[in-house]
Amino acid sequence: MSHLPLVLFWGLALCAFVSRGPLILYVFFGSIPFAAFAALPPGLTGGLTFIPAPLVAILLIVRTFLAPGGVGFLLGVALRPRAGLWLFLTFVVAVMTSLLMPRLLAGSVEVIPFRGVLSSTEPLRPSRQNLSQLVYLSISIFTVFAFMRLLGAPQMRRHALYACATGGAILAATGILDFLTQYLPLEPALAPFRTATYALITDLKVLGGKRVVGLTPEASAFGIIAMQFLVALHFLRRAMPDRVMRERAVPALVCLLLVLVWLSKSTAAYVGVALFGAVAAGEWMVRLLAARRGSIWQVGLRTEFWTAFAALMVVAMLVLVEPSVLDPFVQLIDRMVLQKADSQSFQERGLWRATAWEAFLASGGFGIGVGSTRASSHLVGLLSNIGIAGTLAYLAFVLQTFGRRAPAGQPVEAAILMATRLAYVPTLIVSAFIGSANFGLMSAFLLGLANAVALPRAARRGSPVAPLPAGRSTSPPTPSPAPSPAA
Repeated sequence: MSHLPLVLFWGLALCAFVSRGPLILYVFFGSIPFAAFAALPPGLTGGLTFIPAPLVAILLIVRTFLAPGGVGFLLGVALRPRAGLWLFLTFVVAVMTSLLMPRLLAGSVEVIPFRGVLSSTEPLRPSRQNLSQLVYLSISIFTVFAFMRLLGAPQMRRHALYACATGGAILAATGILDFLTQYLPLEPALAPFRTATYALITDLKVLGGKRVVGLTPEASAFGIIAMQFLVALHFLRRAMPDRVMRERAVPALVCLLLVLVWLSKSTAAYVGVALFGAVAAGEWMVRLLAARRGSIWQVGLRTEFWTAFAALMVVAMLVLVEPSVLDPFVQLIDRMVLQKADSQSFQERGLWRATAWEAFLASGGFGIGVGSTRASSHLVGLLSNIGIAGTLAYLAFVLQTFGRRAPAGQPVEAAILMATRLAYVPTLIVSAFIGSANFGLMSAFLLGLANAVALPRAARRGSPVAPLPAGRSTSPPTPSPAPSPAA
């Protein structure tokens, strides 16, 4: 029984790898919820845990660039300033700093390593974490390039949206099963998927209630992943051609993920959802005032308004009938957000950020190598790990992506491009308080999708990008019909 999940995973992953269809996309998103599952037996890896999502990403990268024209596409995109040069330079700087700086600065900089005691510092020295974390960052970077190629075809973009919904549904299912372990003997069914060698915090309670972790290592990880899925699905659903998926299935899934984020009791996820609410409200107003009647931007406006209005009315009626009904919610927000500064984890993460910042300064701005120190902040992690040069290169690529424009006359592609920007904002802001130098696979998908939509426009400017195989032309696809407005 313990080997059955491994057999199922690798059987599905290898089938997706050898197939020429979109199965690899569904396996990619479906593997993200299994963040506590060791996809390779730890006994064969020296105790290191390799979770499924990065391994599937490697298969996706290899399959994409081993296809005819793949290497030419990669070289063209990676070396063209208007495409992916800045991201490729981020990779180059990361490799150089990770190989050189831990040796050049060994013993002269204090760090908090990825493995070991997390509440005290120790002198910098080269370690296996430099290699492992560099590999994870490299996977994220080349996943962006793979999606830039793979999602160049409209039909593959549609499959990517449905695959993202599939991954969100799997995450929701794992969260529900974990929540039900309070009442049903489901632990033996979940145990084969909790085989990671690092610490798993699966039974923590706050204010008498279980923190939902799904099949991730801890509640915070589950909450962040759920937040990323619900934000991406909310904004991307308008580009889904199937009306049932667009207007019923995905909104219901978003609501379910919202409940699971609440049950995860993750402070960072709460902040992300609050940012998502602000971004979604602003986007709704822009669509209402600026969109042309009957356009794709008008799709769902009326439904979204009345859904939000009905939810507010229900809450208002509950408060009027029973004013204390919101007390548990107020207590939880007070405990997990307002009193967070007094918690041990907050102080510990503050120590990580301060130590990483001091390491950045001690390195003279060059960085001390990927995986050398914990940071609990994406920006501080970038600066401390890959220095000013690598950080500026990465931010230049992100800003360049935000400035992309979809080909003229293609409203669905324009909607996808806008959705990727909006979905990336909450994750980017939340990452300022959590995370590491690695921006992660969900962000890689959003960045790759945005550039894939805009790539035909760049290709028309005499770019050296090699042509895609038949069926994946870089010329502008035929404009897709806009979905009809919601009733």
